[in-house]
Amino acid sequence: MDSNNKYYILAFVGVVVGVAALLLWPTDDAGTGSQNIQDLKSLIPGESFKGKVKVYSKVTGQTFGAHQVLLDKVKSMSRSVTVETTEDLHESHVVIAFCPITSRVGSDVEAAMTDITGSCGQKPVILVLMHHTRDVEYSTEGRRWSDLYHSVVLDVHVLFHETKSGLLMCPKNDQAAGRLQQELQKHADKNRLNIQENHEGSKSESGGRDQQEMDFNNNKYYILVLIVGVVVGIVVYRLLLRPTEEEARFIKNLSNVEGAEMDSVKLICEVSKPSADVTWYKGDEELPEGGRYDQIVDGKRRILLIQNLKMDDAGEYYCKLSPSITTSGNLKINELVAEFISKPHNQEVGKGEKAEFTFFISKENYQVRWMKDEKELEEGDKYQIISDGKRRTLYIRNCDPKDEGGYVVMIGPNEASVNLTVEEEARFIKNLSNVEGAEMDSVKLICEVSKPSADVTWYKGDEELPEGGRYDQMVDGKRRILLIQNLKMDDAGEYYCKLSPSITTSGNLKINELAAEFISKPHNQEVVEGEKAEFTFFISKENYQVRWMKDEKELEEGDKYQMISDGKRRTLVIRNCDPKDEGGYVVMIGPNGASVNLTIEEEARFIKNLSNVEGAEMDSVKLICEVSKPSADVTWYKGDEELPEGGRYDQMVDGKRRILLIQNLKMEDAGEYYCKLSPSITISGNLKINELAAEFISKPHNQEVGKGEKAEFTFFISKENYQVRWMKDEKELEEGDKYQMISDGKRRTLVIKNCDPKDEGGYVVMIGPNGASVNLTVEEEARFIKNLSNVEGAEMDSVKLICEVSKPSADVTWYKGDEELPEGGRYDQMVDGKRRILLIQNLKMDDAGEYYCKLSPSITTSGNLKINELAAEFISKPHNQEVVEGEKAEFTCFISKENYQVRWMKDEKELEEGDKYQIISDGKRRTLVIKDCDPKDEGGYVVMIGPNEASVNLTVEEEARFIKNLSNVEGAEMDSVKLICEVSKPSADVTWYKGDEELPEGGRYDQMVDGKRRILLIQNLKMDDAGEYYCKLSPSITTSGNLTINELAAEFISKPHNQEVGEGEKAEFTFFISKENYQVRWMKDEKELEEGDKYQMISDGKRRTLYIRNCDPKDEGGYVVMIGPNGASVNLTVEEEARFIKNLSNVEGAEMDSVKLICEVSKPSADVTWYKGDEELPEGGRYDQMVDGKRRILLIQNLKMDDAGEYYCKLSPSITISGNLTINELAAEFISKPHNQEVVEGEKAEFTCFISKENYQVRWMKDEKELEEGDKYQIISDGKRRTLVIKDCDPKDEGGYVVMIGPNGASVNLTVEEEARFIKNLSNVEGAEMDSVKLICEVSKPSADVTWYKGDEELPEGGRYDQMVDGKRRILLIQNLKMDDAGEYYCKLSPSITTSGNLKINELAAEFISKPHNQEVVEGEKAEFTCFISKENYQVRWMKDEKELEEGDKYQMISDGKRRTLVIKNCDPKDEGGYVVMIGPNGASVNLTIGKRSS
Repeated sequence: MDSNNKYYILAFVGVVVGVAALLLWPTDDAGTGSQNIQDLKSLIPGESFKGKVKVYSKVTGQTFGAHQVLLDKVKSMSRSVTVETTEDLHESHVVIAFCPITSRVGSDVEAAMTDITGSCGQKPVILVLMHHTRDVEYSTEGRRWSDLYHSVVLDVHVLFHETKSGLLMCPKNDQAAGRLQQELQKHADKNRLNIQENHEGSKSESGGRDQQEMDFNNNKYYILVLIVGVVVGIVVYRLLLRPTEEEARFIKNLSNVEGAEMDSVKLICEVSKPSADVTWYKGDEELPEGGRYDQIVDGKRRILLIQNLKMDDAGEYYCKLSPSITTSGNLKINELVAEFISKPHNQEVGKGEKAEFTFFISKENYQVRWMKDEKELEEGDKYQIISDGKRRTLYIRNCDPKDEGGYVVMIGPNEASVNLTVEEEARFIKNLSNVEGAEMDSVKLICEVSKPSADVTWYKGDEELPEGGRYDQMVDGKRRILLIQNLKMDDAGEYYCKLSPSITTSGNLKINELAAEFISKPHNQEVVEGEKAEFTFFISKENYQVRWMKDEKELEEGDKYQMISDGKRRTLVIRNCDPKDEGGYVVMIGPNGASVNLTIEEEARFIKNLSNVEGAEMDSVKLICEVSKPSADVTWYKGDEELPEGGRYDQMVDGKRRILLIQNLKMEDAGEYYCKLSPSITISGNLKINELAAEFISKPHNQEVGKGEKAEFTFFISKENYQVRWMKDEKELEEGDKYQMISDGKRRTLVIKNCDPKDEGGYVVMIGPNGASVNLTVEEEARFIKNLSNVEGAEMDSVKLICEVSKPSADVTWYKGDEELPEGGRYDQMVDGKRRILLIQNLKMDDAGEYYCKLSPSITTSGNLKINELAAEFISKPHNQEVVEGEKAEFTCFISKENYQVRWMKDEKELEEGDKYQIISDGKRRTLVIKDCDPKDEGGYVVMIGPNEASVNLTVEEEARFIKNLSNVEGAEMDSVKLICEVSKPSADVTWYKGDEELPEGGRYDQMVDGKRRILLIQNLKMDDAGEYYCKLSPSITTSGNLTINELAAEFISKPHNQEVGEGEKAEFTFFISKENYQVRWMKDEKELEEGDKYQMISDGKRRTLYIRNCDPKDEGGYVVMIGPNGASVNLTVEEEARFIKNLSNVEGAEMDSVKLICEVSKPSADVTWYKGDEELPEGGRYDQMVDGKRRILLIQNLKMDDAGEYYCKLSPSITISGNLTINELAAEFISKPHNQEVVEGEKAEFTCFISKENYQVRWMKDEKELEEGDKYQIISDGKRRTLVIKDCDPKDEGGYVVMIGPNGASVNLTVEEEARFIKNLSNVEGAEMDSVKLICEVSKPSADVTWYKGDEELPEGGRYDQMVDGKRRILLIQNLKMDDAGEYYCKLSPSITTSGNLKINELAAEFISKPHNQEVVEGEKAEFTCFISKENYQVRWMKDEKELEEGDKYQMISDGKRRTLVIKNCDPKDEGGYVVMIGPNGASVNLTIGKRSS
């Protein structure tokens, strides 16, 4: 019977018994059984024995569904209470607040409870604090929140994480769920009692049964039966109604997946419950966690990640919830295709021989297929197919012509093709090619035959070539070589190589003829007497002696001559040259020579001395001398001081003339000037300067001053250092208490101190005979006629303080308090007639105060200035800050005013400076610094500017820490591994280290963040990755773990080969293994070899080598190299020592030719070394060391003279032979060739060349006709020098000339120029008034004379005009330009040969020297405004009210030199106002005031 049915029957029996007792047992006289039934209803389990509680849940953050998992868990645990969730807050009995902790516990709880208290009123609250972590040991110790919040009846802590199905499976969470269930039980019980009380109250109100005490003694049996029935019913009911937790199941099965070898793959399924645990299997074997397997939980998803896939990972995988609940999926691995490391090569074998095709692939256990004619080959008598590690070989036995053709080897889809050739009769497999060689050189003709043993015969045309002499016929394997040495021009032609009369190949030989020359030749030299001369040139050979000749005698090294050889460079140095050393020198290279000429010049001297010169101040002057040599350099001095080039000094060279031009002369330029060729060769001349008389630039003006004041008369003169005289009443004034006379540059001033009426009258200033008059008026003392008033202004605004004085000319001084105010900046002191105005701009608060205007210390007026301050404003406000506990927080804002106080507030209290707070004012910047922040500092802060405020918030975070440390891990070489730790904050940054070195991000290192987990993935592990790894939150907060690497065994990449060496030689066995740092062992006769005199063992990367030194027959035999348990065998054969069986012979060769030294050894494999004297010869370059069977050949090409000597061929230091090489020197030809010439009509032309032999005739040709000596031509032979002179040249002589030396010739060209002409015309030029300008043209002949004109007038030489010659350039320099210099200028070679250019002068603008002054006149008088300008002939314009004034009855305009005057006649009030005088765009303003005439 089903167990549930048993429970139902028991429950039924218990209930029946209880009900029967109620029905049959009388309760009292008036009662009936029906009332017992009513009483029973309240005891039925569904209504009275099981309580109910309604829960309203409030979630304050992200829980990843963990709160619902917890709620479901509590519901499933509650047997005696029904937990219902409701969205209606008012009908709920209790509120459960789920509060995820995201920053600090205190701030997060405070935020949650503020929200709950505001919305949930007085409802009881269960506070669930949810900690985001995967650490089941995470500490949740803290305060009891029910002590702080009276509505909190219970607070519990739970742990959750999104990777662990939300809620962690841990005792802490189980305890929290139990406490929750108990608290809800309390609220259910309370709710049930409330319902029963309401029920009992309703019975008494409806007039039900009296509530008298039951007599339990009378009813004890009834009670006993009732209790038994109820207990049985409750037990059964609770068993039946216990919620049976649904068993977890798969809601998404595993799928079949596919992956590539060495790649990664994921198998994924889904379960119905996030908390369900699964186990992974491959077949029947449970999979471990870690290594290449990573088991991941992602909500309901279960993931198996397999990395670095191998072929044996393929198969069926299972994920099991229980033995009976399982899902499976198949993993298929796609094998990586092997690749070719090396490919096989074509083979050529003789009939009946065995062919072998070998190559290497990238994978060992990988099958290849061999194909021929698209059919796969099979192992048998014909074919043998071998796999040895990564080596693959195909052997084809007993080859015949049917085996010929193409073979293909297949690796998956990849293939490689090879060809097999089976030879019968010998044939040419590579024909002769056409070749080219240089005369005297060597050349090889090469072909290839199909059989190494085949004999050939060589022919040139129809003639068979002999063996020996210049022909060397060589055999090198299948190659057949004809070496022809010391090539001659008649060696050119067709050559044949024949296997038989019908089997032949041919190639053509072309010979390039050689010519020998100098690399460079020495040049003629011209030196000054006493100097050193050097002749240098280069030759084509380094170690070759030259001879220097003069007057047919060879020069010798000594005091006079030094001969230098430096590589290919040759130099003759002639010391301390004098006229006896002049003449021709010849340098000889064997029979060839080159000629040069030495010219000795006398020392330069002056041939025309300097003259004394005179010039006017401000003018220009030239000092001129002449030297004996146009190239001579001179230095100019004034006294002992060298003159600079440039500025006012222009140092010019005109042929032999040396010119010093001094411009803009000053008085201090006068003195003695020197021109020096050397310290001892010098000349001098004196310069005298005529001073210009000074003139008035401006004159002094009449002055009107008050009594006791000082008067100043100022004017300007044209010269600075010039004395003036002041006169009054025809007496010269003297410096003293009354008068002060000031000279400042060109400014002259008379100061009259403490003026009184006796000082009135006329004054005269004299400049030489010239004078200027002025008048002084002394007035009474000025006074104030209107005082200053008090004024008021706003900060940043402007304000004026105004008073009036009795005299328009009165000067005042402004003061603030005792301090005199400056003119300018924010203060503007203005005069407006009699008004005196102080304008103060951009008012500041400290501008407030008392201001004074003073005519004198005793005559003053004052007024007060009041400033209304502006309120400050925010320019920028502070921002919220988030800092880590213990750090410093800074709130900064900017306000509109610097000196303005702000207040910082927290919780409505003003903060004060101290240990906690620092309050900083810096200009307009205001900063609050909160030191050493802790959670109590969190919250809102306010900064106040007057009534304005700005709010900010401070958040203080806890410092991050490690909540799970790194563990030691282990991995296999080439594999991947993870190092994992956990931090307390998801946002915390960490740094990874190996030892002391920070690890980079990327490459083999992958640094990952997974919530609070910090992961370092290291891929493709290497042995040196092993060691200690550190993860650091800060230098002091760190965790570490050790990584161990398990090394992979090494393998053979290639194996060593058998060796055969000669006795006494060294043997070398080399192979490659798969790992660099791996030891191997060498064995012989089962004994391990040791390093020493006999054996050397080398490890170089993956290369391993065994050297066996000084081999003898005892070393023969087998050797084995071991890599771990694996080995490879090789064999060593030691042959007897080689010897010479044919010695070297003495040989002879010509310079630039080739030669062979040949000997024979007893063994074809013997190695020899070639020496010249004691020096070993290199292989390559001009040396070709060849092996031809037993013959050993040294071919030396492009022979040089220093190649001569004794040569040695050595088998060993003691086995050697030698032969001597003699070199025959060659002859040469041309030394230098003639050069093209260009002469002027009527001049003579000379063509000169040098040849290598003296007694040799040359022929000169023109238009293919030989020239003859006569009136036109002179032909000169001088030693090795040959010259053709062509006299009185005219255009008919132009053209090409040829000089012939035997069959060789050299060509030159003669150009005859006509009459001089302009080759560059004058250009238009432009210059500024008072400046200098040059007009330049070029003539075809340096000696041509020109004449300069302006218009039709020839220009003189001198003054402002300087006519200069610079080679072919002709220059006209015009100085101190004037406006009338503008016009057309001409340069003439003749009346018909001329060039012209226009000169434009830009006028200088005039400027004010002094400006006119304001005038005050009485009505009816005349007014005069006078100014001075910088130019005399320059018009000015006078303006009033923007209209130009015209000369007439009212206005008179006067121009007098540089003085300009406006006279206004008969002034009346209409003439008052402003006047302007204009000089071009520039103007000056003045004011006219008309006073009323006194009655």
